[in-house]
Amino acid sequence: MIVTDGPGYRIVVDEDQLDLIRFDKALEEARGRATLDGEVAALETALGLYRGRVLPDSRSPVLTSAAAALEDRYLGARERLLELRLEQGRAHDVVSELMPLVAEHPLRESLSALLMVALYRVGRQADALRVYHDLRGLLAEQLGIDPSSAVNYRYQQILRSEPALDTPPAARRDRPAGPPAPAPPPRSLPHDLPDFTGREAELERLLVHVPPAPGPAPAAHESGQQGPHQAGHPSEDPAAHRTGNQPAHPPGLPPHPAAHPAAQHAVRIIALDGMAGIGKTALAVHAAHRVADRYPDGQIFLDLHGFSPHCEPVEPHDALGTLLRALGVPADALPDDPDDRASLWRGMTADRRLLLLFDNVIASDQVRPLIPAGPGCLVLVTSRPRLAGLDGAVPLPLPLPSAPEGLALLGQVIGHRRVADEQEAAAELVALCGRLPLALRIVASRLTNRPHWTLTYLAGRLRDEERRLDELAVEHRSVRTALHLSYATVPPRHQELFRLLGAHPGPDFDGYSAAALAGLTPHAAEALLEGLLDARLLVQRTPGRYTFHSLVRALAREAADRQPQATRDARHRLLGYYLRATDEAAGLLRPRRERSRPAGPLPGTRTGTGPATARATAPDRTPAGAPAVPPVATPPLRDGADALGWFDAERAGLLAALAHAEEAGYDGHVARLPLALAPYLHARGHMEDELGVLRKAAAAARRTGDTVLESAALTGMAAPYGHLGRVREGLECAREALALAERAGDRGGTAFCLGRIGMFHNALGQYEHAIAALHRALVLLSRADAHDEESAVLASLGEAQAALGRHAEALQTSRLVVLHSRRIGDAYGELTGLLGEATAYAGAGQLDMALDRLAEASRLARRTTTPDGHAPILVQYADIYRRQGRHREALHAGHTALQLLRRVRRPALTAAVHNVIGTVHRDRGDYERGQGHHEKARRLAQQAGLRRELALALDGIAHARAHGEDPYDAKEHEPRRATATPTLAPACVTGRPAN
Repeated sequence: MIVTDGPGYRIVVDEDQLDLIRFDKALEEARGRATLDGEVAALETALGLYRGRVLPDSRSPVLTSAAAALEDRYLGARERLLELRLEQGRAHDVVSELMPLVAEHPLRESLSALLMVALYRVGRQADALRVYHDLRGLLAEQLGIDPSSAVNYRYQQILRSEPALDTPPAARRDRPAGPPAPAPPPRSLPHDLPDFTGREAELERLLVHVPPAPGPAPAAHESGQQGPHQAGHPSEDPAAHRTGNQPAHPPGLPPHPAAHPAAQHAVRIIALDGMAGIGKTALAVHAAHRVADRYPDGQIFLDLHGFSPHCEPVEPHDALGTLLRALGVPADALPDDPDDRASLWRGMTADRRLLLLFDNVIASDQVRPLIPAGPGCLVLVTSRPRLAGLDGAVPLPLPLPSAPEGLALLGQVIGHRRVADEQEAAAELVALCGRLPLALRIVASRLTNRPHWTLTYLAGRLRDEERRLDELAVEHRSVRTALHLSYATVPPRHQELFRLLGAHPGPDFDGYSAAALAGLTPHAAEALLEGLLDARLLVQRTPGRYTFHSLVRALAREAADRQPQATRDARHRLLGYYLRATDEAAGLLRPRRERSRPAGPLPGTRTGTGPATARATAPDRTPAGAPAVPPVATPPLRDGADALGWFDAERAGLLAALAHAEEAGYDGHVARLPLALAPYLHARGHMEDELGVLRKAAAAARRTGDTVLESAALTGMAAPYGHLGRVREGLECAREALALAERAGDRGGTAFCLGRIGMFHNALGQYEHAIAALHRALVLLSRADAHDEESAVLASLGEAQAALGRHAEALQTSRLVVLHSRRIGDAYGELTGLLGEATAYAGAGQLDMALDRLAEASRLARRTTTPDGHAPILVQYADIYRRQGRHREALHAGHTALQLLRRVRRPALTAAVHNVIGTVHRDRGDYERGQGHHEKARRLAQQAGLRRELALALDGIAHARAHGEDPYDAKEHEPRRATATPTLAPACVTGRPAN
C-alpha cells in the first residue's frame, strides 16, 4: 500500500478501501434514487461510515480546514436525512435526534428551522417558537444579525398554523421516470371591461414601451413547447402605421426602450401608480389584453393585496409559489427556501415569453423577487405609491381623467341619452366625484339600480360633504374604504399629520402652515408631507405646495372631527402662524405702514363662540386653559417680491382662516389679521376682498372694545371705498374713524383720518373742504414720524390745488411729494408726486414738461406691484396727446388703460378714461362714439358720486349732442354742466394704497 514516490511516499488504496470515497459514492447514489425510501437508505449507508470528528487534535491549519469541510459535508447529509424522515412522517424520531444536534451547532440556522418544523408536527408549537427566539437572541448577541429569511418564513408559518406544515401524506414511492408533460400556458388575466372608455393618451404612453410582436419563433424553452408566435393586431402597435418622416414614438415621451441596446436583453417592466380608485387595474388589464397574443407562453395576473381589506399583503415567497404552480411545478416540489424558490422561478422564465400583471403592490420589495429573467417577458405593475426602488421599471403615473372622459364613462354605463338629458347635473356629478373613476362607477351603479333617480337628485345628495363618502358606496365597493387603506399603510406620525391637515381651512398648504398645525419644525413637516404625497394621500400641483383630492379631503376632515380638542388646538396654532407671517410679509410689502401694525401682543384666543354671539367689551385676553401660541417658523422672505409671491400662494388660505376665526370667535385674530392682509389685497387690486376683510376687523375690534384697532380698520377701509367709487360711504367711514381717533387722543390716527377725508372731498369736487382737512392733517403729521402718510396728504393737497386752477401751488406741492418720497424710499409716493407734477404742468399748458414727468413715472411704475399702476399714467398721456392733436396716440393710450382696468374695479379712474377717450372722438368729429364714452363715464360717476367726472361727462354729452343730429337735446345738460364745477382738471388717481 505504501510506495516510494520521488523524495517521499504515497499510499495506494482502492475505492472500497477509503471511507471518504465510499461516502461520496453513497451521497451520489442517494441523489439518483427514484424513491423516498431508497434515498433514505442510501443516506443512512453514507452516514454509517462516520466514526466521529476527523483529525480533532490536529494543529495544522491546512488539515484543520480540510477536516472542517468534511464535517460540514457530513452535517449536510445528516440534515437531508432528517428532512426525508420528516417527509416519511417520523417527526418524533427527528425531534429526538435534532435536539442534541442543534445544541452542538447552535448557529447552524437550517438545523434550528428543521427542529421548529419537527416540533410543530408533534404538537409542540410553543417549543417550536422558543427555538426561534433562542436562535434570534444568540445571533443578535454573538453576531449582531437577525435570522435568515428561510428561518423567518418558517416562524411566520408556525405563527399562522399554515396547513403546509402539517404531517405530509403517505411518503412518495415513485419519482417520474422522464420529464413531465408540458403544462398548458397559463391564461389568468381578468376580463377586460366592456365599457372601458377614455385613457387614450395613457394607453399610448404604456404601449409605446411594449416591444412589437416578433417574427420567427424563438427556440423552445425548457418545458418543451414549440411553435410560431402569433403577431399582434396592427392596431395594437403604435409603430404599425408610421410612414414617411413620422417620429418613432409620440412626441414628448421617452424613447422606446428598444432604442437602447441593453434594453433588448432585459425584461420590460412598466409600473403604473396613482391614488386609490383612479383606474390603474382597469387600464393595465385593458392594455394586457391588447398585447396578450405577443406572449404565447402565458399571461398571469396576480393580486398581491397591498391595499385589500381583510387581506394581508402577499409575501414574495407565497407569490413565487403561485407563479411556479402556474407554470406547472407541483406543489410538493416547490423549494421551501425563499432563495431556492426565486432561483427556480428565474430559471423557468429565462427562455419564456410571459406577460405578468402584478396588481395592488405595496412596495418595491414585494415585487422585486417576482421579476422574471427572460428578456422576452413583459411585467405590468400597479401600485398606489411610486415604486422608486424597482430598478429598470418605467414609471407611468396615472392622472385623474379629464372632465369629458368622466362624462364619457358615466354615459357608457348609464346611457349617453340619460347624460344628454341632464348635462349640467352630469357635469356636477363628475365634479362631486372628483373625476375619480371608482366614485363615478359607484354613482353609475346607483343610478342604474335606481332608474327613477335623476342625476340632479343624486347630485343633491352628494353636495353635502359630510355625507358624500357615505353615498359613494355600493355592495363591497366603497370610496371611503379604498382611501382609508392608503391611510392605514402610512406610519403613525404621517397619520397624525393627515388628521390635522383635515383641520386646515384653506384649499392648499405648504410646509410652514403644516408645521404650525402640527406643532413641528418646517423640515419635519415637509418630510411627513412628502411621505403622504408618496402614499397618494396628497397632491402637489406646484413645488412646495400640497393639497387634497376632494374625496381625500372629506376623509381627512372626518378624521379631524373625531378629535375635536386636537383640531381646535391645531387651528389655533395655524391662526397664530398666519398672523405672524402676514405681519412680516406686509412689512416687506409696505415697510412704512404705521397704522396696519398697532402695538400689542399677538392675540391668543377667542372671546365668544361665533359671529352672532355677544362678546365682552374688554380687550382680548388669553383665558385660562386656552393653548398658548408657540413660537412658529415663518417663511424666509427677502423682499417685497417674495412677500407678494407668498401672499399670492396663501391668499385663499388666509381668507379661509379669517372666516374660520370669525366663526370660532377668535376676535383678536379677526381684528388684526385683515390689517396685515389689506396691503396685499390692495396691491393686487382685490378691492372687494380688502373692503370685506377690513369690515370684519372693524366689527371684531368693536366687539372687543379695542378702539385703536377699530379706528385702524375703519381708516383702512377708505382706500377700497375710494377705488370702488363708493365715495360717500368712504367719507362716512373716515369720519367715524376720526371720531374714534379724536376720542382716544390719537394724533397720528386723527391725521390719517383727515387725510382720507380730504381725499374723499376731492372725489366729490369739494376742493375747499378737502384743502382745509388736508392742512389740519399736515399740522398733526409735522409732530409725528409718519413720512409716507405725509406724502399721501401732500399728494391729495396738490390734486385739490390743480383742480382749482392753482397750478403753481400744485406743482410746488407735488415736487415736495417727490423729494420727500425719494428721501424715504417710497416708490408709491414718488409715483404719486410725479403724476401730480404732470397734472400741474398740463394745467399750466407746459405739455412737454408734463410728458417728461409721465415718462419718468412710467419707468418707476414698472417697479411697482399694482396691476393697474400704468392706468393713471396712460390716462394723462391720452389727455396730453389729445391737447397736442395726436389723436391716434391718445386713443391707443386710453384703450390700453381700459384693458388694464378690466382686471380691477376702479370706477373713478375708469370714468376718467372714458371721458378722455370721448373727448378725443369729439375732437375728431366722431360725436356719436364720443357721446357713448361720455355716457359710460356718466353712469360710473353717478353710481359713485364722483362730481368732477360727472361734470366732465355731462359737458361732453352736451357738446356731442350740440354737434350731432339732435342739438336741442343738449340743452337739458347745459344747466348741470354749468353748475357742476367751476374748474375741470384731469383726474389724478394713482394705484397708491391708502394704508
